[in-house]
Amino acid sequence: MEQQKKTFAVKLKGLAPWISQIQYEKEEADLTLYFTLKKDTEVNVIVEDGKAKSKLLSPVTTPLALLAQKLISNVEYKPNSDLYITSLQKKDFGECNATSLALKSAMEELKQYGAEESSVLVLYETTRGTQGLLWSKRQDIRAQVKSQNQGTEKGNWVLFQSRGTLPSLKQHFIARL
Repeated sequence: MEQQKKTFAVKLKGLAPWISQIQYEKEEADLTLYFTLKKDTEVNVIVEDGKAKSKLLSPVTTPLALLAQKLISNVEYKPNSDLYITSLQKKDFGECNATSLALKSAMEELKQYGAEESSVLVLYETTRGTQGLLWSKRQDIRAQVKSQNQGTEKGNWVLFQSRGTLPSLKQHFIARL
């Protein structure tokens, strides 16, 4: 009698553009996966352990990369709208030795690492209050963000200011987009 096989999948979001080959190795109860990169580039990978409430991030040393690391350290993904939402506090800019003017470049860096087609919304604190910067190819998402906050649209970018606090604004967008 033939034994039935059970199948499951492990999905690693956003990694496919970088991977050229996958190999595996089985040792008793352990499985090791080896990923070969297509490009000679450094990849920032977040591994989150929900039980230990910890995140591991590959080290990168430049100030821009540090800001990009801050962006992905608390990102939330909305699969229905293919949207990444993240936030930065004032202290995050100080820790990275950067200003909000570096956000666009940090977002461009993230897009190169797998979010090229996805929308990215960054909410951040400044001395003038809470602001947001959205990059999206999708007109419907840009229109939704602009309708909820007065903003300026230029190409695929929307820049806006909000009266709300950073946590409340993030929850607002997570619920509505």
